[in-house]
Amino acid sequence: MGLSQQQILKCLEVRDFRALIGQFESSWLECKRAPYVLDRDHGRLELAKDVAGLANAGGGVLLLGYATKQDETHGVDVIDAVRPIPLAEFHEEQYRAIITDWTWPKFSGVQVRVYEDPSNNQKGVISLEVAPCSQGEYPLLVCKTVLDDKRADILIGYCERKHATVVSEQAARLHAFIVAGMRNMEVMERLDGITALIASTQSLSNQDGASPNATNEVPARSYTPIRPSNIDGRITEAIVAAHLETSPVFVLTAAAIAPIDTTALFSSRESTLVRLIESPPEIRGSGFDLNTGASSHIIRGTLRRTVVPRTKGLEIHRDGLLIFVNAGGNDGLCRARHETNDVRLINQLVLIENTYLFCQLARRTYEGRVPSECDVEYRLLLIRVCSGQKPCALQAGPINEWRDGTTRKETDEQIQVVLSQSFRTPPERVAFLLLSEIYIRFGFETDSIAYSSEMAGVGLVVDGAAIQAAGRRSS
Repeated sequence: MGLSQQQILKCLEVRDFRALIGQFESSWLECKRAPYVLDRDHGRLELAKDVAGLANAGGGVLLLGYATKQDETHGVDVIDAVRPIPLAEFHEEQYRAIITDWTWPKFSGVQVRVYEDPSNNQKGVISLEVAPCSQGEYPLLVCKTVLDDKRADILIGYCERKHATVVSEQAARLHAFIVAGMRNMEVMERLDGITALIASTQSLSNQDGASPNATNEVPARSYTPIRPSNIDGRITEAIVAAHLETSPVFVLTAAAIAPIDTTALFSSRESTLVRLIESPPEIRGSGFDLNTGASSHIIRGTLRRTVVPRTKGLEIHRDGLLIFVNAGGNDGLCRARHETNDVRLINQLVLIENTYLFCQLARRTYEGRVPSECDVEYRLLLIRVCSGQKPCALQAGPINEWRDGTTRKETDEQIQVVLSQSFRTPPERVAFLLLSEIYIRFGFETDSIAYSSEMAGVGLVVDGAAIQAAGRRSS
C-alpha cells in the first residue's frame, strides 16, 4: 500500500529519503528529477501547469530530487531513485514569483520545504505542498501576457492533474467554465436585487413613516445580517471596466452587512446616491480624490458606474457594495514619485487621501439606509503594484520628509487588507485602521502613518485638515 501525503512529508522530515522509492505518482503526487529550467518560458510554463494541475485536482505535493520510471505492470511512473539536487540551483523567491505571474487568480497556496541531504548539506530534496483551490479561486488558470511592439496577446489555459498526468483541458471546457461563471454572476446579481427590494420594503414598513432621527441613522432594530455576494468577482469586473486588468491597481471596497435601501440609485440623476457617486467627498481642490469627472451609467440594472479608462472608476451596486479602483502606477498610487527599474515608490499622500475619502463616502452612502448597529466590511487591495521583479516601496512620515531607513519594500503581487467595523465607527478612524494594516505589512509601526492625529474618545484618526495642508505644499 502506498504512503499517504502526510507519511511522505514525515519521511522527508526525518531525512529517510529512500523510504519513498516504490511510491507511485498519483493525482496528488508529482516528482521531478531536477529543478525546473526557469530561464526559459517553457520551464516557467511547466512549473505553472504542474502547480495549477495539483491545485485544481484538490492539492498535493510536488517533489524535486526524485527520479521516476514507468512501471510496466501499472503503466504509471514510480519513484526508483533519490537524486538530491544542488541547493544553490533552487531559489524559492523565483519559484513563487513565477507561480503568481503565470496563474490567475494569482496563486500563493504553495508551502516550500527544503530537506538537506545528511551526507552532503550542499544538496537536498525539496517539496512544494500545493493547497487546493478555494471556492473563489477555482478554476485556477495558467495565463501569460506576451508583449511585442504592436500588440499584447493574453494566453489562457486550464490544467488539472488526473491520476498521474497533468491534463490541459480543451477550449470547449474552458469556455464552459466562463459561461457558467457569467450565468452564476447574473443569477447572484438578480438575487441581490430581490434581496435589496425586500429590504427596502421592510425598511419603509418598519419605520412607519417616521422622520429620520437627528443623526440621520436608521433607528436600532432587529435585522438579519446580509453580506454582499461575489465581491471578488465584482472587483475583477470593476478593474476590467477601468481597463486596468493588466496594470498595477489600487482598490477600495465597502459592504454594509445588512439590508440596504438603494432604490434612489436608479430613480433620478438628482438623487442623493447618484450625486454621491458623481461628486464624491473631497477635502481640497485638485486633490487625490475619488472623482472621475465623468457621468455615471446604469449597468445591467444592478449598479451605477462612473469611470475614466486606464485611470480610475467608482461604482455603487444595488446591494450597497461600493468599489473604487485607481491606477496603481505613476498615473495613480505612485503619482509624482521617483520610479527606478528596481522599485516602484508609493505616494503615501495618494494612499492616505484616497482611503480617507473612500471611508467618508461609505459613511454618507450608508447613513440613513442601514441599521446603525450593523457592521461594514472594508477592503484595501494592491494588485500588481508589487512583484518579485519590481518591488514596491512605502515610506514612513509625510510626503515631504525623507529620512534614512524609513523606506520598506514588498514583493507580493496581491496585498489585501480586510477590516470589519461598526457603522458607528467614525470614518476617520476606519481609514486609520485600514492604513495601519498596510503599514504593518510593510514593517512599520502605526505611528509612522502621516496626516493623523488624536481624536478625543476615539484614538488615532486620519486628519483631513493635515491632508489639506500637505496638499497645498506638494500638489
